[in-house]
Amino acid sequence: MKNWILKGMALYAIVLIGFTSCQKDDSSSTEVENFVNNSVYQLQGDCGLGKLGCFELVFPVTISFPDGTSGTYASYEELGSALREWRKAHTKADGRPEFVFPIDVLKKDGTTVTVTSKEELISLRKECPGRPGRGPGGHIGRGLACFELVYPVTLILPDNSEVTIAKKEDFRAAIKAWREANPGKPTSRPHLKFPLTVTLKEDGTTVTVNSKEELIALKDRCN
Repeated sequence: MKNWILKGMALYAIVLIGFTSCQKDDSSSTEVENFVNNSVYQLQGDCGLGKLGCFELVFPVTISFPDGTSGTYASYEELGSALREWRKAHTKADGRPEFVFPIDVLKKDGTTVTVTSKEELISLRKECPGRPGRGPGGHIGRGLACFELVYPVTLILPDNSEVTIAKKEDFRAAIKAWREANPGKPTSRPHLKFPLTVTLKEDGTTVTVNSKEELIALKDRCN
């Protein structure tokens, strides 16, 4: 009888340990996802980006992490995965990721803006009052870009010359190359040439945009 009691107690202890371990795993997973959602929500909020903002982020972008490391990412999906893996490896770290400047953003009318500092970011952010949202919870799944450009696209530079960009990884490089070849503050900003094609992130629909007015309307309908 005593042996049966001891065996029962041992079995109960094993089950209890397993249950506690599962609870810890669930809690850890939730914390990681909260970190990812909060980080992307705050990065977008700083710039007025995405569905809840006025601008779209031009990828690739470089992000610095609280431990001093950094990485370059070609999409929100890549960024989200990197944030997730970083948090799993740094569960006790404080702070949040930040953009490494310069970054480029696309305004509603197709104009591109190069942001070179936090001060410029604050100034740009004032142009965008933002839209009501539901907070950071689940943001990685619903609050990202309104659309993606379908490449190739043509960019009209401040001197009215044109450059055709074959893929998104070349977008920022084209702007950087022009600015380095033309030092000094330009009187205008690069902007997209119409018509252009975009893919809506919500349902994957491909849409031809014929003018800046149509692009503004498309962005305004994004929710």
